[in-house]
Formats: sequence, structure tokens, C-alpha cells
Amino acid sequence: MSNMKKKFHIFACSITDGPRVVTDPNNAEALSGQSLTLTCTFEGRPAPNITWIRIHDGIETLFSMNTIMENGRTFTISSQFTDNMRTSVFNISSSLVSDGASYLCMAANRLGSENSTVSTVSVYGKEKYLVKRQPICNFCTMVVSWQRMFLKIIHALVLFKL
Repeated sequence: MSNMKKKFHIFACSITDGPRVVTDPNNAEALSGQSLTLTCTFEGRPAPNITWIRIHDGIETLFSMNTIMENGRTFTISSQFTDNMRTSVFNISSSLVSDGASYLCMAANRLGSENSTVSTVSVYGKEKYLVKRQPICNFCTMVVSWQRMFLKIIHALVLFKL
């Protein structure tokens, strides 16, 4: 009887896939000074890296680090992993009117990249009060107008008789 040696070959197989959008960021609104949060989710193997892009007046700004300081304000990006999915949360701690822009997230791994749809962020200034006085007369009227979220409202009051 011959002494036969059996050879075994072991093959490892892993499934890889380029990034694919699962959840696009929503449009968002805030008053100046409030925090703002955008979220997007991608799947892919290996798990993709996510970069946030702000487009304001034709200028693109990329945010990919965990915490970014810009003009004394903090922008935070956090990620959560589940299986082959990555969720990225972009937070602006204290929004300014200038943060109103288009935002999108881009995911990339060694097999490719994909962008989310564009999210529109609107940041409105706090109420501004304008006072207009009419010339002095027997009855003086003061017109007070204010603007909030780009809607102009005019309110007239008869104050007193001189």
C-alpha cells in the first residue's frame, strides 16, 4: 500500500462592493445661533470613508476630520458603523446665516465613490426691528416693522395725542 498524502487548498473569499447611498441628508432650517445636524448613510465593503461638502457661492469646502474649527466655531463629524454600513453625522454647533448653503456627503472606498443628493440648509437671522417715525403732528403714528425668515410684516400703532 502506498502512503498517499492528501493536499488541501483553502481559499478565502470576501465580498467587496463600492459605496451606495442608503439615506440622503434632509433639507434643514435653523435660526442663527442654533445648532444644525445633517445625517447620511452609505453601505459598501470595505466600509467607505465619508466626506461632507459645503457649496456656498460656488465655493466648495470639504469637511472630513472629526472636529473642525472655523472662525472660532466647531463643526463635528461623527460616524457609526453597523455591518457594512456607515452613518455620518455633521453638526454645526452655532449656525450663522453664512452657513446657509448646499451640503452633500461623498463616500469612497478602494472600489469607487458616490455622492448623496444635495441638501439645502437655510439659516435665518434673528428678528430685526426697524422703527420709522412720521413728522410730529396732532396724532403721532409710529410704524414698527420686523422681518423674520424673509417675511416682512408691517404694524402701525397710534401712540398718543400731543
